[in-house]
Amino acid sequence: ADAAKPAPTVASLLALSLFWFPINMFWTVVLTNFLPVRVENIVGDAQKGTYLFYISMLGAIATTLVQIVVGPLSDRSAARWGRRRPWILWATLGSAVCNIVFVLAGNFPLLLVSFFGIQL
Repeated sequence: ADAAKPAPTVASLLALSLFWFPINMFWTVVLTNFLPVRVENIVGDAQKGTYLFYISMLGAIATTLVQIVVGPLSDRSAARWGRRRPWILWATLGSAVCNIVFVLAGNFPLLLVSFFGIQL
């Protein structure tokens, strides 16, 4: 029989909240302000809506895929420091790299790939 999991502590719940709060703020700013400006800077005002559609659609696909694929993989993880922590670490580091590429991208394909990576 499986041993019962202990209830999360207040400290662990607070730590998780402190991690997710800036992520939610980040996405609010990126999706409402930064992404439209970056797309417009690269493709121009006349094409902005079309290219925002493309990049948003790819981002939605990325978030769907990550939940379908990474969720079950992390459930089976057996790292010394927990099932989720390695995934959170690597995703955070990968996202940091993709954010830098997103800011520096000079063409739409690179912007698209970097945004996909951030979404993952």
